[in-house]
Amino acid sequence: MRIIVEGLIGVGKSTFTEEASKYFKLTPMYESVDDNPFLELFYSDDPSRWAYTLQMHFLYDRFSKHLSENTILDRSIFGDTCFANLLRDDGVLTEDEHSSYMKHFGMLKPYIPHVDVCVHLHVSVEQAMDRISKRGRGFESGIEESYLHKLQAQVMQIPDRLPKDTKYIKLDWYDMDETQRLDVIRGLL
Repeated sequence: MRIIVEGLIGVGKSTFTEEASKYFKLTPMYESVDDNPFLELFYSDDPSRWAYTLQMHFLYDRFSKHLSENTILDRSIFGDTCFANLLRDDGVLTEDEHSSYMKHFGMLKPYIPHVDVCVHLHVSVEQAMDRISKRGRGFESGIEESYLHKLQAQVMQIPDRLPKDTKYIKLDWYDMDETQRLDVIRGLL
């Protein structure tokens, strides 16, 4: 079984991944943050210089995580395209860089093993901003609300990027207490 978890930055994908991995006895695969040599450079140095390098790192890291069986992924290769598109739209990635990224994505896509379920944890942009602020990652402090609005629009397009036989579940995530969250996890399949 393979489950992927998508949503805005700060929505709680890692927490959900941890809880669901225990319940379903799946190996959790987390987004490359602490071990990513380009993330802080992208946020603090020169985003245009590091955007392509960062996106390629994420693309191949996420692809490799898709290859393992019995996993739950905190962000997938399908969600990664949201960031590449947004960076292109904002002029941070050039058209040529975006085109190159999409060619790489297209070459990898046929080799992505079947994804059983995509869980979209949905919160408002305001709720995501609040959560980002509370977790205190320094490099995320400059994320603007307008960026998350654009990202939200991209995330809403993920179902169109998924294989047709992947079950898509959108959950309004912010207002649930722990018991409700566990009930949601139990009811996924």
